Amino acid sequence: CNLKPGSYKVKMLKDDPLYYVTYKDKGNDEAKDSDIKESDYTTDPVTISSGEDYKDLDGGYFKCGSLIGVYSIIPMDGMGAYSVESDALEGLDVKIYDASGALVQSLKTDRKGQFKADNLLPGKYKIVFEKPRGLKFTSSKTVNVTVRAGDADVRVENKLAPTL
Repeated sequence: CNLKPGSYKVKMLKDDPLYYVTYKDKGNDEAKDSDIKESDYTTDPVTISSGEDYKDLDGGYFKCGSLIGVYSIIPMDGMGAYSVESDALEGLDVKIYDASGALVQSLKTDRKGQFKADNLLPGKYKIVFEKPRGLKFTSSKTVNVTVRAGDADVRVENKLAPTL
């Protein structure tokens, strides 16, 4: 690139809120990890000597993930289809916690018992579902899920059955 000898920084632009700068110094290979600081999207200064090729200054972007969740009502054995009031699944609390236990998002379900969580950083999450009246969870009120960079609409389901 014919740069003059001196000290240089690289600054990345962040125009899209759905993309994040890759994490600095993650991984075991200095030649492949990112050198961009999340705080200001720049690298630390690098000194270039005359005629030097500096090939280890890099960074990238990743896209956040999202998940779609739903409450599913299953019939009890021998009962056939189960009809639920139209508002039984609407407005239920769904809380999303990250691996450290910090609350990331708190959502409400729509009238079909569905919810959508966007802008999730890659990682492991615990989804905690509120129990609707007249129904019980068939397994647990929590679901663990992993969201990877760029995952679009990871499906999360929690099954319910009528209480008798």
